[in-house]
Amino acid sequence: MALPNLFNLAMKRAEISSIKSSNQNLINHELSIHQNSITEYLSKDVFTNQNFLPSPCQLNLQNFLDQPHIDSRLRSRMIDSLITYHLKLKLSTPTLFQSISIMDRISSNYIIKDYNYKLIAIVSLWIASKFHDLKRRAPTISQLTQLTQYRYDSKEICSLEFIILSNLGWNIQSSNTYDTYIDALLFPHLQELGNDINSIKIWMLIICELCLFDIHLSMQYDLQEIAKCTFQIALVINRFSYEQKKLCPPDTTHFRNDYDISIFNKIRKYLFATNFEFPVSVRLKYKQNILFTILKDYFIDQTGKVHVSGEITDASATTTSPQSTTTKQASNTVNYKLPMTPTTPSNLSSQEKTKKKPFCDTEKRANLDSDTIPTKRVRI
Repeated sequence: MALPNLFNLAMKRAEISSIKSSNQNLINHELSIHQNSITEYLSKDVFTNQNFLPSPCQLNLQNFLDQPHIDSRLRSRMIDSLITYHLKLKLSTPTLFQSISIMDRISSNYIIKDYNYKLIAIVSLWIASKFHDLKRRAPTISQLTQLTQYRYDSKEICSLEFIILSNLGWNIQSSNTYDTYIDALLFPHLQELGNDINSIKIWMLIICELCLFDIHLSMQYDLQEIAKCTFQIALVINRFSYEQKKLCPPDTTHFRNDYDISIFNKIRKYLFATNFEFPVSVRLKYKQNILFTILKDYFIDQTGKVHVSGEITDASATTTSPQSTTTKQASNTVNYKLPMTPTTPSNLSSQEKTKKKPFCDTEKRANLDSDTIPTKRVRI
C-alpha cells in the first residue's frame, strides 16, 4: 500500500482552513463561543491570582544601570530592532512582549557585552516565538542568521539559546504580558464599548509598546499597573476622536478602575518628553493606521494643557482615582527622551556600539559557569 502524499495533504488542509477563515458567519460564531468560554478566566483574578513558577532571573533596574558595557540607549535600539524583526516575521503580539521580557531579565542578572547584546535580543525573540507562535510561524535558523547579517552562525545561536533557557530556569513566562492584561481590562466592557473596542485596544498596545523603550517604566512598575493606566489614556483618546468629529462621545465614567495616578502621569510625561518623535519601528508598524495619527494628534493637542513642571491640567485625564493622593509624586518624574533609531535594520550594525570583530573567538563566547564576579552576576 502506497504511503499518502503528506505534502498534498498539508496543502489541502491549508486550503480548507483558508476557505473557512473567510466565512464571516463562522468567524462570528467562533468568536462568540470563545468569549463565552473565557468569561470565567478573564476577570479580576487575572490581576490577583498569578500562579507562575519562581524564576532565578527577575527584573532589576539597578543591576541594569550598573552594566559596564550596555546602557538604556543601546537597549532602546535593541527594542527598536526587535519590533522591526517581529513585524517582518509576522509573529504574534505576545511574542514581542515576551521576547523583550526575556532580554531584560537576562540583562538584569548577567553582565552583557555590547557585541553580544544583539544576539541575545534575537535569540530571545526566537525563544518567545517558540512559546507563543505556531511551529510554522517560528523563524528558522537561516532567518535568524540573516537577521544578524551573518555575523553569528547556527552553532552560536543554538548555544546561546541553551544558555539563556538554563539561566532562566527553563521558566519562559515569569508574568503575564501586556496583551493579557489589555484583554482582561477590555473584556468586561465588550457591550458598552461596541465598535470602539478595537480602536481602544490598538491605542493601548501602541502606548504599551512605547513604554517598553523607557527602562524605568519597564523595570520599576508592574505591567498590570501600566496596562490599567493605558486603558484610561485610551478612553480619553477615544473621547478626543469623537470631539474631533463633533460627535457625542460615549459615557465611560463608570469604567474607572484602581489605576495609579502617579504612574498615569509618568506615562503621559514620558510621551510628552519624546516630542512625538516616536521610534522608527513603531512609526513603520502603524504608518497606515489612522488610529496612530489620532493618538499623535491628541498628545499634540494636549501640549498646551501641560505645565512646564509636567503637572496635568486636562480635567478629562485626571478623573477621580482611588490613588489620587499620589498625584504630587508625579512632579519628581524625570523626562526621558527616546534615542535616535536607525531607519532600517541594515543600518543597525553601523550605529550600534558593537565591535567589528565577529563573535567567533573562544574567549568571547558566553560562559556562565567560569567567569563570575563578586556580585554573582555573570558575563555573557
